[in-house]
Amino acid sequence: METSLQEQRREMKMAGRGQIGMVEMLKSAIGQSTDGNITGTITASDGAFVPNATVTVINQGTQFSRTVHADSSGNYVVSDLNPGTYAVKIDAPGFAELQNNAISLSAQQTVRIDGHLAVAGTTSEVTVTSENPVLNLEMPSIASTVTAEALNDTSSNLLGTSDATGDSGLLFYTTLLPGGSQAGTLFDWSMYGSRGSEAFYNVDGISSNSALYGNMVGPSLPPFGMVQEVEYSAVNNKAEMGQLFNVSMVTKSGTNAFHGDAFENYGTNSLQAPGCCAAGKVGNFNQNDFGADVGGPVLHNKLFFYASAELLRENTPITINPSLPTAAFEAGDFSSLTTAITNPYAGGAPFAYNGQYNHIDPSLISSAAKYWQGLFYPSSILGQSALGPYAQNVYTNRFYGRADYTLSQKNTLFARVGYIRSSPEVLDSGLCPRR
Repeated sequence: METSLQEQRREMKMAGRGQIGMVEMLKSAIGQSTDGNITGTITASDGAFVPNATVTVINQGTQFSRTVHADSSGNYVVSDLNPGTYAVKIDAPGFAELQNNAISLSAQQTVRIDGHLAVAGTTSEVTVTSENPVLNLEMPSIASTVTAEALNDTSSNLLGTSDATGDSGLLFYTTLLPGGSQAGTLFDWSMYGSRGSEAFYNVDGISSNSALYGNMVGPSLPPFGMVQEVEYSAVNNKAEMGQLFNVSMVTKSGTNAFHGDAFENYGTNSLQAPGCCAAGKVGNFNQNDFGADVGGPVLHNKLFFYASAELLRENTPITINPSLPTAAFEAGDFSSLTTAITNPYAGGAPFAYNGQYNHIDPSLISSAAKYWQGLFYPSSILGQSALGPYAQNVYTNRFYGRADYTLSQKNTLFARVGYIRSSPEVLDSGLCPRR
């Protein structure tokens, strides 16, 4: 059975990608980390430091808690926390309990939550619900943290896998940030003067950079519904990240409440307007990007799961303009050319056959070469300048799952597994598919 080059390409481009990530968060983090910290100083109403106060930090989604004690100067630090929403509870003898709720902690962020305690007897408990300050004075860096809600609400079409290679639309959000700019192709961008090849991409602290080229391996990104937030940092990055510009993606984890959603993103030429210079036609186009995700508890306050799937189906016909040989060239007749075709077996003298200049003797043409030439350039297309239209069918399947387990107040464990299969059946050269 003959196999066309296009079919061989399709087989070579069919790829299954899987990755498993596991991170154990100990008191001292190892390698790249997306954890955050909460710090602060505890004082009395007169401004005096309150030493040895008990500080408990509670994840409001999973109820995971960690308790520390302030030092003699009233300072405390709770480190290695998963990004999420937290409550901070402060207790000290002789003072009313203070609880600060709805504290949003992002990846690699340090949030300061100071505690000002009232004397016991005037009140038994003080509860504060406030958002984080606009300016973060604990981190001398320039960074932008983009939540899943912000990504979903953007005017750009970031949802789903945005092109035939399986790359995620999250790759192209960079140019929309402060300091970002586009210079040519989609992958040719700059952030605060750094190039795209100088960026370090990671998912949950696990590198997604190509070991060969150093750039982002786009298909390794999780489904859109799996993304909790993305942090883009450009100044004073941690040494463990190793590049000028850092892109950290954090995946969602399950909580004590079940939650799920589904989406459908459909695009077709009937819903698009022609460009400003188009001749009134948009061209055929059909894209269907859909998926769903769900998360919740397996063991209350102990074990949680989150699963997400995203699938892309796209069909965009294309007409190609190849550079094809003529039937005479295929037979070895180059007499129409003025440039001499020399014979290396005759001292470099021009070919000649039956007295015709630039004509190769058919007996000198390898039968194997004729066979492969027929596969690349069948006689039905020789001499043509436009071929098609041909169908370009693309599919990408992304499946991701994550499990979080609370071992103790000091140790938590999560595991993430992903499977991505992308089959871009596109025409990326002047060769047409065999019919």
